[in-house]
Amino acid sequence: MPIDPITPGAVAPNQPANAKKTDLAAPAKLQAGDKVAQRDERFPFAVYAKHTLDQLRSLVQSVSDGFNLDEFDPSPDAVSDTIAGFAVGMFGAYREQHPELSDDEAINKYEKLIGNAVNKGYNEALAILQGMDINDENTMGQIQQTHNLIFEKLDRFFTEQRDLVAQQNSDKADVIL
Repeated sequence: MPIDPITPGAVAPNQPANAKKTDLAAPAKLQAGDKVAQRDERFPFAVYAKHTLDQLRSLVQSVSDGFNLDEFDPSPDAVSDTIAGFAVGMFGAYREQHPELSDDEAINKYEKLIGNAVNKGYNEALAILQGMDINDENTMGQIQQTHNLIFEKLDRFFTEQRDLVAQQNSDKADVIL
């Protein structure tokens, strides 16, 4: 018997014994309860779209429990704190994943990695806003200010890290003498 092209290994119904593997099986009748049947011509697309949106809303609600959008601060300082804080917080994990690097190498490579990631996110945000035709001077100014603040905070962190490494190296040299 021929192989069902939808479910390999299953025998296709209503196919002659001499049918080739490349022959398509007859389309199966959809049951009213099937998810796919919801797009059937007997089921208006608007109802299908509403069902999909309801499921999406439910998913977003379950993920966002405890997150209050009214408490979200979109100011450049707050957003830059969040982004820079995340990047700074991940440095320890990066350092653990790269024990082969010296402290200076790890700082320099991580700084480059994070700088590229921030710039990529910035460019993607600009593209999204331009796609939505949001390019007013105030919004663009806030985005640029956020970008600048992120790099100021990251520069401060990487400078502190370099100072710590220099101090540790100095302390080691004092012990050797």
